[in-house]
Amino acid sequence: MNIQKLKNYLETITNVPPTEWAHFLTLLKIQQFKKNHHLFNKGENGENMYFVLSGVVATFYTDSAGKVAYKDFVTDGRPVASYSAMLMGQPNYFSAVTLSNTWVVTIKYSDFTKLFSRHVCWQKMGRRAVEKVYIERERREYELLMLNSLQRYAAFCEKFDHVKDIIPQWMIASYIGVTHTTLSRLLSNSEKIEPGENPFVTTPQ
Repeated sequence: MNIQKLKNYLETITNVPPTEWAHFLTLLKIQQFKKNHHLFNKGENGENMYFVLSGVVATFYTDSAGKVAYKDFVTDGRPVASYSAMLMGQPNYFSAVTLSNTWVVTIKYSDFTKLFSRHVCWQKMGRRAVEKVYIERERREYELLMLNSLQRYAAFCEKFDHVKDIIPQWMIASYIGVTHTTLSRLLSNSEKIEPGENPFVTTPQ
């Protein structure tokens, strides 16, 4: 499996010199998983970071009553891990499952953090990655707090247009904060879905 998607993603963050990229490759493990494989589960001790090369990974919270809430869908070289849990030395706060046959690159979190002392590019990458997380979190908060249900669905379609047919509608409903029944009714009664005002979307995604 070509890891060009991972390289492309990292290059949107910072320029990695060839020698550093070569070292980085020695830390990686490429794996293929079938649909419905759990990369990690809530309550487990997180040791690895994953970069999705192809396919779709869903991340979701669960509680003791069995309630499930979907937080994100990961594709196209993007990373997936329970970062807060690893930073705080706690078990994973959420779970991650593949929604299709999926190729991922795995790296131990401890190996990844050691990169910061090797070269300034990795420090820059760490800072920019945090910035991306905050931007995405604010975008998600804005959509949940300021957009109505149909507008949140439109924002979902805009962001995940290339994989939305892979994601079950009941997961989409959870992601945008409505029930499956409510989403089905909204879509059946709506002739046109408008995205609504969103300051985090300035150009077509």
